[in-house]
Amino acid sequence: MNVLARSPEPRQLSLTLVPPSFRDIVVRERVAENLRERGYVEIPWDATWVTNQSIRIRDDLRRMIEGPHRNLFQYAQATEIDDQGFFEKNGERKEVLTARETAEKSVVYDHKFFFHCYDTTRAVLAAQGTPVQSYERLFSASGNFNATARRLTAAIVGRLDALNEDERDPGRRYQDSLLDRFVGDRVVTRSAVYKSHEKGDTVAKLHRDRCGLTFHWISSHPGLVLYDRQGQRVVADDSNPGKLLIFLSDKVWTATRGKLGTGILHGAANPENIAGDEARFIAVTFAHCKLADADLQWAERHKDELAIDPADYPL
Repeated sequence: MNVLARSPEPRQLSLTLVPPSFRDIVVRERVAENLRERGYVEIPWDATWVTNQSIRIRDDLRRMIEGPHRNLFQYAQATEIDDQGFFEKNGERKEVLTARETAEKSVVYDHKFFFHCYDTTRAVLAAQGTPVQSYERLFSASGNFNATARRLTAAIVGRLDALNEDERDPGRRYQDSLLDRFVGDRVVTRSAVYKSHEKGDTVAKLHRDRCGLTFHWISSHPGLVLYDRQGQRVVADDSNPGKLLIFLSDKVWTATRGKLGTGILHGAANPENIAGDEARFIAVTFAHCKLADADLQWAERHKDELAIDPADYPL
């Protein structure tokens, strides 16, 4: 079932729809504690607010994909770091052998159109002549997600730092403040539409995000799976707009020299047949944190800790 099937009546987007005291939410829902112990947490959120932001982004993104201007939304100076604007990622197909060694064709997709919206994206695209004024709903709603994630990030990492101050186990205590690393660094909302899938297809391969914290706002259809700190498979409530999924990603592993664990493994498989206009849509926000050269050198020396056998982590 597509939870974003119906568009709501237009209304002004406002951050006043978001609960005002983020610090209280983080404490009440034990967000930092759950991130330390499990690597992820799901908390209640304003379903109407999330749905409204998501539908406005989704509708504009679909118009962009189907219209004549989508190449204009590719940022001419995009790099791996400065990855703003519109992208298309081609999927994969490969054949695998079953346990009976009978060749069976397994279609593995990671084929999607996506848009990365930073606080600066509207301005940099406008400066290169992109018709941004025709897609104001996407920029406005993505900006709302960015601002909300930024405020939540400050509350979460501030609480993580407070817990770290009280940590007596040197094996779990990190050295430098996470709040100092996150404040002022990049926040980006990714909205994505995946190509059509058949039941059982892999929509997004198993991976860890490269940021510091991931905020998964909504999926139009269920299917997200993650693995917690104990290696337990967790089926996320990702298509519920009233649940916000937050998890640690790889930059926190690097910044804390492994004291908070690696980023959370996750991926998505299609539990039902989805085709055409029902293709999967997601909205997530990535909060980045600053890393020093010494951090990156440490990560390079410990990269074997990130190695996995995907067969051990079925979707």
